[in-house]
Formats: sequence, structure tokens, C-alpha cells
Amino acid sequence: MQFDKETITLLGVLGVIIAAIIALIGQIVVAIITKTNERKKTLYSIVFECAYKEWEYQNNRMIETAKQKGGGTITEYPYMDYLLFYKLFIKLVDKKKVTEKDIRDFFLEQKKISKILEEERIKHGLINHR
Repeated sequence: MQFDKETITLLGVLGVIIAAIIALIGQIVVAIITKTNERKKTLYSIVFECAYKEWEYQNNRMIETAKQKGGGTITEYPYMDYLLFYKLFIKLVDKKKVTEKDIRDFFLEQKKISKILEEERIKHGLINHR
């Protein structure tokens, strides 16, 4: 089978167009994956920062309250509690449309997790009193 110059040129152009489309699709997929990963990274960074600030604030507040009352024991909750709270909170905030049910579900889930954490700490003697 022999092709004339026009057919060969047309097939070459068609091949270049197909290759360009495949490359463009690849770039779009990579851009979407990169954007998604950057967004996740940013959200996790926010979670860690907010959790740490809240943990630090609450502990300092409890220490100051104890000092004002002339001493006493305070319960210091682990940083993990705050991480879990903010992880759940970011999931809620990240929704496009937040409903009343979403908010209620968030607090129910957070309360359930807090209860489990408290039970396990008591069971294993891990509550930190100062």
C-alpha cells in the first residue's frame, strides 16, 4: 500500500495532534492531583496550627485559673484531643453547604470521640493532673 505525499503529511499532522491531546490530558491530570494535594497539605497545616494554639491556650488558662484560686490540681488534656477536634471541624468547614444536621452530627461525633478517649485514659491511668 502506497501513500501519496498529501496523505503522509495529513497522517503526520494527525499524529502530532493526537500526541498533543494526550500530553494536554496528562498535564491536566497532574495539575488536578497537585492542586488536591496542596489543598490537603494546607488543611492539615491549619489543623495542626489551630490545635496547638487551642491546646496551649487552654492549658495556660487552666494554670492561671488554678493560681488565682490559690493552687489546686488541673487536668491537662493531650494535644491529640485538640487535633482530633480540629480534624473533624475542618471536615465540617470544608463542606460546600453546611446544614444544621451537619453541625449536630459534628458535635455528636466529637462528643463520642471525647468520651472514648476519656474512658481509655481512665482505664489505662493516662490522665495528666498537675
